[in-house]
Amino acid sequence: RDLIEERPDDDAACRMLADCYEALQRWDEYRAVAQEMVHRFPRNPYAYGYLADDRRRSGERGEAKELLEKAIALDPDYLWAAQTLFDLAFEDGELD
Repeated sequence: RDLIEERPDDDAACRMLADCYEALQRWDEYRAVAQEMVHRFPRNPYAYGYLADDRRRSGERGEAKELLEKAIALDPDYLWAAQTLFDLAFEDGELD
């Protein structure tokens, strides 16, 4: 956590911290870092991906889809976001 305080413009440090929290299943900390990433890096599609992953995991599927759409709007080649959005829409019966 100190690393992202020392390097506030380093999005890779935030992603690594979120990945560590995910591996440790420390979901409150994961959510806090994901929210902070969106705040610090509003033009970074991966920030929205992390927050969408948190929302999906916590059952907030509608918000997860909105965040994934934002991520894809920022980077149409963001494959994880596109696949996850498709999966959620399929699971929710939104595809014909």
